[in-house]
Amino acid sequence: TTIILWKDCCSDCICLHITVSTALPTASVKIVTPQSLLYPGETVTLQCDISNYTDWTYRWFRDNHNLPSQTSKAIDITIPITQTGQVSQYRCEGLRTGRPQRSQPSVVVTISVTVKIVTPQSLLYPGETVTLQCDISDYTDWTYRWFRDNHHLPSQTSKAIDITIPITQTGQAGQYRCEGLRTDRPQRSQPSVVVTISVTALPKTTLTVKPNPAFTGETVTLMCSVTYASRWNYQWYKDRNYNVVSQSVRHTITGNTLTISRAAESDQGLYWCEGNRVSRPTSSQPGDPVTLTVEALPKTTLTVKPNPAFTGETVTLMCSVTYASRWNYQWYKDRNYNVVSQSVRHTITGNTLTISRAAESDQGLYWCEGNRVSRPTSSQPGDPVTLTVEGELLCVFCHKDGHFLYCVRILR
Repeated sequence: TTIILWKDCCSDCICLHITVSTALPTASVKIVTPQSLLYPGETVTLQCDISNYTDWTYRWFRDNHNLPSQTSKAIDITIPITQTGQVSQYRCEGLRTGRPQRSQPSVVVTISVTVKIVTPQSLLYPGETVTLQCDISDYTDWTYRWFRDNHHLPSQTSKAIDITIPITQTGQAGQYRCEGLRTDRPQRSQPSVVVTISVTALPKTTLTVKPNPAFTGETVTLMCSVTYASRWNYQWYKDRNYNVVSQSVRHTITGNTLTISRAAESDQGLYWCEGNRVSRPTSSQPGDPVTLTVEALPKTTLTVKPNPAFTGETVTLMCSVTYASRWNYQWYKDRNYNVVSQSVRHTITGNTLTISRAAESDQGLYWCEGNRVSRPTSSQPGDPVTLTVEGELLCVFCHKDGHFLYCVRILR
């Protein structure tokens, strides 16, 4: 404040002019150290400078909240190791006993931390090896530290590390992160973002078997498929001891199909398949095995009445198959597969062969087979039956004795 006395400011008075300076000293905050970018874990020194006078008591504020423990001209702020981005906004002001009793508040200073982001590679299949690489922007003289599920891996100190996934592993195989250390500032990097290595299950094969159950003599088709990607080659296995099914006279492998011709009971068992190819994934996991059942064809049963027969009688041969229905029948006589066809004395109706006026030439070995449209389309022949035709019947004498009728056959 300045006081100035003026004479002759008026004729009969002394005028006093008082000039008051209203501008308070201004405080300012500056970062003393470091004079460059700040990194997590480091300490920054802030200093409050106020022009004029030296007997200031300092007040510090962080995000507009007073820090009562901080009263010095310079304060140290330690950045948390996990801190990224903006840390806080700082300002200061001064107080003193004499006039002026306070300064103007400083302009706000914002402290920010430089973020170092690390991005290893991920995604793989069981049995494969993945390479993780720790990339830290700026500087090259880093020593690397690797962590899996927050546990330090002391043996891993390289920029890139290889991790082999067990063949049985599926789902999450671990959470990995890295960080770097060096001698000069900054002495450490920001820890990388955690990378979860997810193991994608190998695609599974699907096996279809048609027909199943199968009957002996039929053709069975086994088809293996993998819905993921394309260009698969297939390997076939039978039973639990990993018997490889190879090409043979009755076993044909074409693409994804195994064909069994003239199926036999020895073909039944547990089948499964696996796929392999050049591109990733290079293999599949086997799907659920399928049990192939091979059943014997149903057998015919032949009945002959009467047997033995006499010449001139009518003989009925009846063929039956107990399995399913709608059978057609084929009749055979003797071992040379003579087909019994319709004739004047031989009538075939449904499952019955009727021989009228039997002759000695009709006797012999008879058997039959069944066939139909639906599966099974044929039967196997049952046990043959020998028809015996005996001598000619000349006459029959009958007489009644009381309540009984007696008949006597007289043969030639």
